[in-house]
Amino acid sequence: MSLQAMNWVLYDIDPDELEQSEFRILLVMADHADTEGCGVWLGAAKISKLSRLSLRQVRYALRHLQDKGIIRRGDQRLVKHLPGNKRPVVYDLVMDEDRGATVAPQDPEPARRGAIIAPQTEEQGCNVTAPRNDSLGCNRGATGVQSGVQSDCTQTQYKEEPYKPREYAHARETQNQPTDRTQALADWTPNDTHQALADRYGLDCNFEAGKFRDKTLANDAIPANLDAAFDLWLKRGYEMGLGKPADLQDAKPCRHTWKCEHVTAILRKFDLNPDTSYDLACGIAAKLKDGVSVDAVCDELRDMRDDMWEAA
Repeated sequence: MSLQAMNWVLYDIDPDELEQSEFRILLVMADHADTEGCGVWLGAAKISKLSRLSLRQVRYALRHLQDKGIIRRGDQRLVKHLPGNKRPVVYDLVMDEDRGATVAPQDPEPARRGAIIAPQTEEQGCNVTAPRNDSLGCNRGATGVQSGVQSDCTQTQYKEEPYKPREYAHARETQNQPTDRTQALADWTPNDTHQALADRYGLDCNFEAGKFRDKTLANDAIPANLDAAFDLWLKRGYEMGLGKPADLQDAKPCRHTWKCEHVTAILRKFDLNPDTSYDLACGIAAKLKDGVSVDAVCDELRDMRDDMWEAA
C-alpha cells in the first residue's frame, strides 16, 4: 500500500469532483500503487471484487476517471510477462498537477527502477516488484512491495498453543484418581444381611466379597448399588454352585456322617438334602473321611449332574 497515494485520494482530490463509485475505485487503486501512484495493473474483475461494485460500474468509473484526468494509462510493459489474453491495463494515478496527459511517458526501463517484476496473474491481484520468497508466500522487507488491506497475498499464521506442564500434570493426576464408584467399592464391606445369607447358603462371605470386588474391577463395571449387587452375587453363586463353601475345617474335627454340616452344605449347592438323597449323602461323607477336599467333591458332583443332563 502506498501511503502517499492514499493520502492523495483522501485529502488532495476535491470530493465534489468524484462520484461514490469512483472514490471507492480510487481507494482500491491507491492501495495497489507504488509511492508515486504508478503501476496499478488490476483487472476490472479484481477491482470489482475489491470495491464491491459491478463490472459495468467499474468500467464506467475507469473511463470517467480517465476523462477527468485523475488516472491515465501507465507503462504497459509491466504486464508483458503475462499471456496476451490476460494482460490487464496498467494505470497510473495522476498525483502531480499536470492532469492533461492521458498516457504516462514511456521510459526505457520499467517505472519502478531497480525492481524485478515477479510473474503475477490478474486473478492473483497483487503487485509485487521484489523477489519472491517462496517459503513465506509473499515478499517481506523489499522496496516496492504493494500489499493492501484486502491484498490476496495475506499469509495466515497459526499460533501454536504453549506447553503448560502444570496443566498437563494436573490432567494426568485427574485421570489417575479413582472414580466415585471405585472409591465406594474400596470402602465397601458386606453387611449383616449378607453374612446371614452366606451362612444360610453355606458360603464363605468374606471370600465371596473378595471375588465380587475383583470381578467388578476386572470388568470395569462397578454397580451403583453394591449391597444389592452382592446380594444377587451370593444367590447366583448358590444357584450355579459356584460359591466356595464356608471354611468349616477350622472348627473342631468332624466325623463326616451322612447328615453332618459339611455334607449338608455340599448337597445344598445342588438343591439337594440328606433326607431325600441318603445314598449320595453317604458317598459324600465317605469321600470326606478319605481326605477328599470339599472342592473336589463339588467338582465330581457337578460332573455327575452334567452327565445326567446330557443323557436326558
